[in-house]
Amino acid sequence: MMNKFVLWNLTQYERIMYFDGDAIPIFNIDYLLQLSNEGIFHPTVILAGPNEPGQGGLFVLKPSSVAFRQVRDLIQDWNLWQFNSTFGWGHVFGDISPPSNTKDTWESNRDKAESWSFYGASADQGLLYHFPKYVQGKLTQILARKIVNYDYDPRIRVLNATKTWNVGSISESPLTSHMNKTRYQFLPKNCKRWTRNHCVPPYSDHAHFTMMDKPWKYDHNLEELDVMMRRTRLTNSNIVAFLPPKTAVELWWQTLFELRQYEGINVSYYIPTAQKYAAINVTFVGINS
Repeated sequence: MMNKFVLWNLTQYERIMYFDGDAIPIFNIDYLLQLSNEGIFHPTVILAGPNEPGQGGLFVLKPSSVAFRQVRDLIQDWNLWQFNSTFGWGHVFGDISPPSNTKDTWESNRDKAESWSFYGASADQGLLYHFPKYVQGKLTQILARKIVNYDYDPRIRVLNATKTWNVGSISESPLTSHMNKTRYQFLPKNCKRWTRNHCVPPYSDHAHFTMMDKPWKYDHNLEELDVMMRRTRLTNSNIVAFLPPKTAVELWWQTLFELRQYEGINVSYYIPTAQKYAAINVTFVGINS
């Protein structure tokens, strides 16, 4: 789970957008990279979930060897058994000084609190919130109804919300130009639930499968998977052409199959008849940037 923080060491890239294996874009979402690279958003951009300030399934970061060493040392030095709801990864909520212009709390699309008590706080989701905000001192947090740029100076413990956009105000939001684009005919299944019925970009532009909705939990999606596999057609011995996907699950499986066509990427999978999940293995061999 913590392997994703190695991304900070990929310094050959200016920005990286990360997706978990259970998340997939269903529309072009490059604007997050662009807004970060142009300085409108901070180098690290996270999306709040329903119960956590940053969900680990999708985020943007700027690689840095210095940042990589910092986050690596933080992971190595911080023992899980020391983690508690007060100190978290090393910051006590509320321990800020004037002239801070915002309250030092965490906020999700449903909740707000002053303790490290949110879902995944002791794992990647907690570190993904703590490291850019309280160690690097710069974080953009996207919530369903607002976007906030946070700046924090750990030397004097001053936390400021230097820019806040109301997503509901089309004239203010940097995502305005992405609000009304033609999209796939399906929306992510959990978009409205995650955003309290405020399903806007980037939430509407990617699917993040949770719990029993994981694509590889084939007992739940076997019928959809079977339909999708029968909708493919061979064009020659090496290339598979796909009809447009009808669901986000179909798109996920189609993308997996398409990866098999690229040199240097090995994808193997099988669906056991007596087990609940499809077994999937993806390896990248000899790919140069």
